[in-house]
Amino acid sequence: MESPLTSYTGTELATRIGLVPILRSGLSFVDALEGLVPTARVLHLGIFRERISLQPVEYYNKLPSEPNVDQVIVLEPMIATGGTAVAATSILKDWGIKSKIKFITICASRQGLENLMKHHPDVEVFVVFILNFSGQLIT
Repeated sequence: MESPLTSYTGTELATRIGLVPILRSGLSFVDALEGLVPTARVLHLGIFRERISLQPVEYYNKLPSEPNVDQVIVLEPMIATGGTAVAATSILKDWGIKSKIKFITICASRQGLENLMKHHPDVEVFVVFILNFSGQLIT
């Protein structure tokens, strides 16, 4: 390979990583993760919970028509009921990422994590702390 100064031998990471912030709160994680993985592509999903039914509604999707990544890291500061996490994972799997989906979150409810694992047991979740529905710290 050639740089502006000289030729060099380099190694390219085989895995193409995508960062998927759930709008808008997930955007707060992007700068930090781009610092750790500067080659990652940022792909945006907007999902909100409908007021009455509390069901997730996709309102924004900037995924390319074909997957341009091999693995995704979903960025969502909080997993409450797990509905948004389940919906986001389903969208990514329908898009073509059948495995290698990871979540990074600050806090989650035990029930939300159980809901995500029930629907998508292959997803790996990194969480700082877990709360029960009464707001008590579990771990």
